[in-house]
Amino acid sequence: MLNTVQKPSGMPSATSAPTPTASLATPGTPAPTPTASAPTPTKSATTPGTPAPTPTTPARGRGGGGRLAPQERRRQLVGIGLRKFVERPVQELSLDEVAAEAGVSRGLLFHYFPTKTAYHRAVVEAAGRRVLRNLRPDDGAVGEAALDQLVRRFLAQVARRRDSYLALVYGQVGALHEGGGTASAERAVSLRERIAELAMSATDLPAPALGAAHAWVAYVEDRALQWSARDEAARALTLEAEVAHCIAALHALAALPSP
Repeated sequence: MLNTVQKPSGMPSATSAPTPTASLATPGTPAPTPTASAPTPTKSATTPGTPAPTPTTPARGRGGGGRLAPQERRRQLVGIGLRKFVERPVQELSLDEVAAEAGVSRGLLFHYFPTKTAYHRAVVEAAGRRVLRNLRPDDGAVGEAALDQLVRRFLAQVARRRDSYLALVYGQVGALHEGGGTASAERAVSLRERIAELAMSATDLPAPALGAAHAWVAYVEDRALQWSARDEAARALTLEAEVAHCIAALHALAALPSP
């Protein structure tokens, strides 16, 4: 007769152990990849591979049409006309073209120059000042050395800018200005007087010789126009003789007795 074993009180039955919770995944199926907790970066509005847009800058004209001080703007407009005066007669300067290159409107150009004539006059006057700058002897040059530089630079200026010099001095632009040919003649006299003053300063000629120096400038000018009409080879062959002749001419004129 089998003895029945009495289980101690409070001891769980073998069948009463808790059944482990089964995984939701089917056996043999890989475990799901854990979801990343980091926030998803915000996508750039730029499509991948597309270059970033270039920052925009305020529009400016080709000549730098930003805001300039009045005197700077005036100098800019005259400078554009001066460059074009080298290539064409002043009466052919287009104000629309000048304004476009400066990056301003035609109306703004007329704010600085009330008429087309006033603008052309400013360009011609600037051309005269440039001629004087180009002819001026070096600082420190005196006597025959300074006179030699003045003559050589005069010849070179006329040869390099022959058409512009003719327009400047001989009145091809005069009809555009009030007074017509009178204004052109006054401009030529003024330019020659300034060149004569350079010659006087270089050679220490006495004040009464100013008339002779003025006549000498007109003479050298005519010689330069004739010399510059030759071909380059002929000019090179005759340059030294031309310079020596012009220098001798000044001394000869200055030696004449005053009336």
